[in-house]
Amino acid sequence: MITVLVTGASGLLGRNLQGLQNTDYNWIYLSSKDGDLRNHNETNHIFELHKPDYVFHFAANVGGLFKNIQYPVEMFHDNVLINENVLWACHKFAVKKVIALASSCVFTPNPVAYPMKEDTIMDGVPHETNASYSWAKRLMVLQAENYRRQYGMNIVMVNPVNLYGPYDSFDLENSHVIPALVQKFVRAKRCGDASVTVFGTGQPLRQFLYAEDLARVCILLLKTPTTYTSINCASDEDTIKARIDTIARTLEFTGEIVYDTTRSDGCFRKTVSSERFQTLFPDFTFTSFETGIAKTIQWFEGQI
Repeated sequence: MITVLVTGASGLLGRNLQGLQNTDYNWIYLSSKDGDLRNHNETNHIFELHKPDYVFHFAANVGGLFKNIQYPVEMFHDNVLINENVLWACHKFAVKKVIALASSCVFTPNPVAYPMKEDTIMDGVPHETNASYSWAKRLMVLQAENYRRQYGMNIVMVNPVNLYGPYDSFDLENSHVIPALVQKFVRAKRCGDASVTVFGTGQPLRQFLYAEDLARVCILLLKTPTTYTSINCASDEDTIKARIDTIARTLEFTGEIVYDTTRSDGCFRKTVSSERFQTLFPDFTFTSFETGIAKTIQWFEGQI
């Protein structure tokens, strides 16, 4: 049977992928307890042990805006080592196809035009608030191109917009914006609080992607031939305030929403193009934010 090795399987995307278990493959789900991908020898040992035909590379040191600001050294160091070791092992062990996770944050916050297309990834510099993580991901995109050009590696880098969904990290300081907001509003509703304070102005524009949708996309990419090395995966754009209002409405929270404008908004806009994706998968339907956030809230409430 064909073996698919999944790095970072205990994370948001990996857990949602497991919920779509496909019996056509022998799935090997790896987490940090199975080995340290920052270590070259441990990474090689994992590949020698499992000898995968295909690899989904999702492993990364990830976090929200404030984790990126506080720990730039670790965000760069860990991710560069993880990505280089995994791609080298994929080459060394002749993996037939690699689906690797980049990020929409690889793009510059000051593009020539919106929406940003895949061929502009190396234009400008990433936003200063997550530069270390973004540069590490950019380097992986570059290295993917190198492996394809020099060794003919069949590799696709997926650039998703902001992910959310069940199994996310809901830590208030280190999580991404959606899980942090969900935790705040759920706890406020349960405690009967009269108000909720959120960080920033709420005005930045964002695209949010339900994690299960991206998992389905990765499975499609595994089966779909393409010459593209990099593909954006993006849903519709709206303000963070609009998303906050949807969360409040879903929870029937009627208290005051206070915007702490002393906290950074991060990049104001980073809208990416879905043109290439739509060419490959014209019939793919994304989960609406209203539906996705309702499922996310339901899952989170079951955990507390």
